[in-house]
Amino acid sequence: MLDSFRNAFSGNAPTARSAELLTWLLIVVIAGLVVALSLQRYFDHDEFEAIKSAWKIYDGERIYVEFFQHHHPFLYYLLTPLFPLFGESTKTLFAGRVLMLGFTFGSLAAVYGLARGLFSRQVAAVSLLFLLCITMFVEKSIEVRPDVPQTFFGLLAVLLLYRFFDSGRRPLLLLSGLFLGLGFLFLQKLIVLILLVHAMMLIRVIRGQLRWPYLIQFSVVQLAVWGGYCLYLTYTGQLAQYWFLNFKFNLATLGPAQHQTGRLITHLADFNAIVLLGFLLGLFATRTRAQREIVLMALSLLGFAAFYRAQFAQYYMVVLPLVAIVAASGWETISQRYPAAAIACLVAAFASDAATYLMDIRWNNNLLQLACIEYVLKHTSPSDYVYDGDIRFNLFRKDLDFFWYGVGNGSSIDKYRRLTGYTYDIHELIEKYRPRIISDYAIDDMDQPAIRDYYQKVPDFDSLYLRID
Repeated sequence: MLDSFRNAFSGNAPTARSAELLTWLLIVVIAGLVVALSLQRYFDHDEFEAIKSAWKIYDGERIYVEFFQHHHPFLYYLLTPLFPLFGESTKTLFAGRVLMLGFTFGSLAAVYGLARGLFSRQVAAVSLLFLLCITMFVEKSIEVRPDVPQTFFGLLAVLLLYRFFDSGRRPLLLLSGLFLGLGFLFLQKLIVLILLVHAMMLIRVIRGQLRWPYLIQFSVVQLAVWGGYCLYLTYTGQLAQYWFLNFKFNLATLGPAQHQTGRLITHLADFNAIVLLGFLLGLFATRTRAQREIVLMALSLLGFAAFYRAQFAQYYMVVLPLVAIVAASGWETISQRYPAAAIACLVAAFASDAATYLMDIRWNNNLLQLACIEYVLKHTSPSDYVYDGDIRFNLFRKDLDFFWYGVGNGSSIDKYRRLTGYTYDIHELIEKYRPRIISDYAIDDMDQPAIRDYYQKVPDFDSLYLRID
């Protein structure tokens, strides 16, 4: 392995074998950092939303009907077995992250299979390294969020579809449709990839490269997955609220929609420069129809994400694996002419983001968050109510209202009020349910008697108040 470094900087041309060995060494090291990051880094707000939604379902509440949620539910169903296994404790948070790591490494396996089938073994290995060097992907893929399994099932579906194109084996086509349907039930945003895949297949049909029945069967399987779930919702009386919250509510806006251009610029500024260079070169390195389709799919998904109003990093999760594959193909064009420079690019890409992950592990840990959650568990019983309002500490206790988060100004509750005329008064709710612990989040007057006379501030945690009667 040291020979690869010596060759890269001594003028001797490194062999393809040494480059491959170096790539895998860097993959193993940075994957280890990702695992450590998963266990050490702070928890995102959305992770607490996912864990609490799953707990509510486990506790017997009906999603959409008895508590607010506007995402597809399969992640929450998937998380519910963690509670009997690990209990109502912070161990469940780590179990959720380990589960997400499983999906993340599954996505890496799908990327490797897709890149190796469409390009080469070396491109497949570099694709993994490049993907692990995209902080936008890694920092969201370790989190307990529906984007992670959505990405896995989307990539797996694309991999199986291209395996079908190569072999003509119909079970691969049907499995591809099945996994796209499952991915959609983890998160609605997969619809963009679904539409692109259908467009690509339709073009193949028009050109006589694919028969109509295959496209129809592919579509029917996906619709059957979603339709089956809709039948279940109809039977349980949840369908109307499901449709309203997951589609009508999400498409509604409060005031003029403004593009988060500043956040997009930040994403670009933080993007790994070596991966970006490889991607730009890879756009012109395609040789086959399938390779061109992957490039077009990547560009289309990037365009949709970039022009979308909200610029959250997780909105790019589905496309970044394809970006990594295209970037690796661009890297291959460098390695064919300048093998020593290509080796240096691998090391530079690795070093940049490995340093970022080490800093996150050291400075952005989750200790204070865990201490706050454990304090709430210690000072409440399972029958107690807790007011959080922002999902920062109440993961395993009852809430005061259908709206258990998103109650601040300009947030979800304001949109819901405008659409439905919903009424919400936090002071009345506190007086009625007498929660054991409250926060001051979205409470405009903490001097109301129902609060002032019965709650005192917890010294160790900002915005936390304990009932004293």
